[in-house]
Amino acid sequence: MKFFFSLLIFPIFLLYAGEGYQNRLWSTWVAPASPTYGLAYSPDGKYVAVGNWNGELKIWLAESGEEFRVIRPNSGNVDSVAFTPDSRYVLSTGWLKGGRGIIQLWDIATGEERGVFKGHTNQINAIALDPKGDFVASGSGDKSVRLWNMETKQEIWAFNHAARIFSLVYSPDGKEIAFGDEKGTVYFLNVKTGQMVRTIHTDQGYLSSMAFSDDGKFLATGSSFVIKIWSVAESKLFQTLKGHMGQVSSLAFVPGYNNSLASGSRDFSIKLWDI
Repeated sequence: MKFFFSLLIFPIFLLYAGEGYQNRLWSTWVAPASPTYGLAYSPDGKYVAVGNWNGELKIWLAESGEEFRVIRPNSGNVDSVAFTPDSRYVLSTGWLKGGRGIIQLWDIATGEERGVFKGHTNQINAIALDPKGDFVASGSGDKSVRLWNMETKQEIWAFNHAARIFSLVYSPDGKEIAFGDEKGTVYFLNVKTGQMVRTIHTDQGYLSSMAFSDDGKFLATGSSFVIKIWSVAESKLFQTLKGHMGQVSSLAFVPGYNNSLASGSRDFSIKLWDI
């Protein structure tokens, strides 16, 4: 029976199917009081960040499951979160009066705000950092993907789409940005040019979450109740995971474990899968 550190995060109940079984659910984590929106592991594996409907950004110690810090951005729901590569800072999304979306940068050690990105005209549903931490990409209900400079907090380019964007991730090599829209299609953009290069049609309806595996070979897409794992090179379905009773609002592969995926849902739970 193999276990690893993430099983120590709030194990409310644990299922183990035995060696040789596929799609094992290793652990379920019940989030208190509010549905989970954003979820991310820090690159060093030390922290788990969770955003919720109550407008809270919670930082947990991954190994012990102990709550480390609670940040209250005062900008509505925390819909998406992302760590910087050095694991010292975390980004969160919210909105201002009138529905304008913003991104805020937080110091994990102190809980203080270190910067704000402004420009979206609607709620920001997803953010992702490039592997070096020089740029952040964002996808919004204003039907645009935007790329920002982390140092200056200024916009570099914008890709205007025909539908609202609900999920977005950077490829591990930093060359592409993948985003999912309300119609269930994944689009891949060239980071340098901001132009579309290919698509995957998932048949999942609106894509509320996505995540690349560390090696870039797999892309996970989340929707209502269902998670699908795709082979990126072939643009083909690799696996389907079922178990959530609500919208799968966040996905994150465990750092260093390309076959281990965490999922957060509006059913008030976080699940850890062995794929």
